[in-house]
Amino acid sequence: GRTFTHRLSETELALGYLDASPDLDALSILVDDPTYRRLIDGSTETPVLTGFDDYLLAQRGIPAEAMSSEEVWLLDRELLRRKGFTAGDLVGVTVRPDGFEMTATDAVETPPGPTTRLTATLAALGDGEPAELSDVVWVMCADDPELFTTPLPPLTELLTRADLVVEGDWVGPPGFDFPAWRRDRRLASIREMHDLDEDEAMAVLVIQGLYDAMAASADAELLRTALDFLVEPAVASAVLVETIGAGTEGAAALGGFSESVEPMAPRRARPALRWLRGKALDRLGDALAAEQAYDSAIELDDYPLALFELARIASDRGDADRGSSLLRRAGAPADDDLVVLLEHFRPAERRDLARNAPCWCGSGRKYKVCHRNREQLPLAERAAWLYQKAGMYLSEGPWRRDLIDLAEIRAAHEEEALAVYSATRDPLVTDCVLFEGGAFEAFLAERGVLLPDDERLLGEQWLLAERSVWEVEEVTVGSGFRARDLRTGDRVDVRERAGSRGITPGVLVCARFVPAGDTVQCFGGMEVVPLHERDPLLKLLDSGPEPAELVGLLSARFAPPELQNTEGDPLVFCEASLRSPDPADLAGALDSTYDRDESAALWREHVTTHGMDRIRATIELAGDNVKVETNSEARLDRVLDALRELQPGIEVVGQSRAPAGDMQEALRRAPAGAAMPSGTDPDHPLVAAALEQFVHQFELAWLDDHIPALAGLTPREAAADPTRRPDLIRLLDTFPPGEPGQMDPARLRAALGL
Repeated sequence: GRTFTHRLSETELALGYLDASPDLDALSILVDDPTYRRLIDGSTETPVLTGFDDYLLAQRGIPAEAMSSEEVWLLDRELLRRKGFTAGDLVGVTVRPDGFEMTATDAVETPPGPTTRLTATLAALGDGEPAELSDVVWVMCADDPELFTTPLPPLTELLTRADLVVEGDWVGPPGFDFPAWRRDRRLASIREMHDLDEDEAMAVLVIQGLYDAMAASADAELLRTALDFLVEPAVASAVLVETIGAGTEGAAALGGFSESVEPMAPRRARPALRWLRGKALDRLGDALAAEQAYDSAIELDDYPLALFELARIASDRGDADRGSSLLRRAGAPADDDLVVLLEHFRPAERRDLARNAPCWCGSGRKYKVCHRNREQLPLAERAAWLYQKAGMYLSEGPWRRDLIDLAEIRAAHEEEALAVYSATRDPLVTDCVLFEGGAFEAFLAERGVLLPDDERLLGEQWLLAERSVWEVEEVTVGSGFRARDLRTGDRVDVRERAGSRGITPGVLVCARFVPAGDTVQCFGGMEVVPLHERDPLLKLLDSGPEPAELVGLLSARFAPPELQNTEGDPLVFCEASLRSPDPADLAGALDSTYDRDESAALWREHVTTHGMDRIRATIELAGDNVKVETNSEARLDRVLDALRELQPGIEVVGQSRAPAGDMQEALRRAPAGAAMPSGTDPDHPLVAAALEQFVHQFELAWLDDHIPALAGLTPREAAADPTRRPDLIRLLDTFPPGEPGQMDPARLRAALGL
């Protein structure tokens, strides 16, 4: 295996970690594999990234000033001292098939070959540009199978002797200018992200720099030239993204910057500056002041971005006609989300009243001067509009990051490239950010001043509505359903036209049902809850969960089926090799602890599950070598702990842990003879009778087995408990009709007296 070295510092020794960069950078691609999260002696090694896993560094007590790289490996705290290392020692990390091996390495001289090869490989890869250090190292290894197979000095020292420039994970040729390179990359990124030409991208970069300095000593001519590009909405949008992004930090500075440079800007760029000031005020939570800024922008010009913002404000105010008019002025396409939303909620003019007829409201005025073009939908119809307004509030600003974080959890088991993007529109994700995440409360605080009074009061009622698990009792297809809250026993009649077509009585759903005028409605989606997840979900809801916890639990159903052994452990094929200081003594200890196969130095641990005797682990002794095999990590760790207790001097020399990726892998590793012999006819009377007897024995064992879906009770216990009997009946109703070779629900009901 390849060996990479690192010189140990006093702090690393004291706190039990290794600075990974740059010395161990080449190994970073391996640590995502569970095999390389352990050393071959069985101890753990955890890669930690600064800025992402700071809480882990704080738990270990590693001070920020001690960090010299972006990645560290946390080891068992006393491991380095146990291995006899001292500060200044050279630690060698060798790649083995079953994990990393960490050993002390003697000081070595730097041969000329590796430094020359570093320079040559970088030149070939980068063509004058920098490259990632790990790429350089592995290309060198591919070209020379013997390189790093014997210990060399740390990469830090090799890079220094080669006069190469290192910054983070990157390495550049001698004298390379990383700041200029970063600036060029930034410029290219702005061009690509915002679809700008080179001059426009440079203008964004200049304005961002001026914003950072608040234009304190900016060159007036440069400023005027750059600001002139703001006439293009794409440039103004890019400036917003590049200055404050989706956050609120720096919003006050952006507002001050926009106002202070406006007198120096060309007239045609001033609407964009006023729009930027409005966006800054929006981020600061002052919707009314933002509206004034947008109004002042369109006084100068029909600036599209300001018109869009005013249309959204009109939507918040409940004025669909004004919003639609503003969007037409902005040239919005017919399929724009806001155009579609406002069109949907525009109240239709009453056809049963003539323009000059008395108004329906009883005011005595003519309809054309009273309510014509000012009709308002009932609150029950506008409730969905209120929810959409809150959803648009999430689409930009500081809550966007929360939305993406939950979408990543929701889409964790999806393989499609756009799965995370699609999940940002998932009803559960949106609703959890709004309510469990606190965004809806912030929406009311910041934009509630724009809402109609009855919608603002309705929103405050929604804050009091809790998510719960409901049992659907009655369904009126196309209209709604009646549901019972399993936490409180309350019953509600829910108006849900679409959802009522996909559920049946008895189904459990997790949802937030909210008042909406004279109705109760559901806007955050309904998650069907399997019986075995009901109690854990209720417990989680009672605890006031974080959004990530809730989305994680309700998204677990999307995970691919996990292969397990008969004790419910994830199926992992584990093998460990140990060395015994006294094999004869160990054999005697094993005889008193495990079941011995008299024909060989082989011991087995057994366990009874589902009424059948199973092999839990095998232990084989050959000379002083001990081999342990199990099909789960929990079983292996348990046996290793037992062996250390039986013989304290026993030493682990290697181990492997290979998860069973799929059923084919499990079958390939299954013991010989486990499959049905070829030529066996499953329809043969003797075979069918044997299979039926096996299923019958399994059913009898199942009746006395503890079932998670029954809160850990056995079916017999649930049948005898009036509070759990409905769950048992519901569980049996999910079983398919009995076929030969399958459990028969009718036979189970009879055995349970149901």
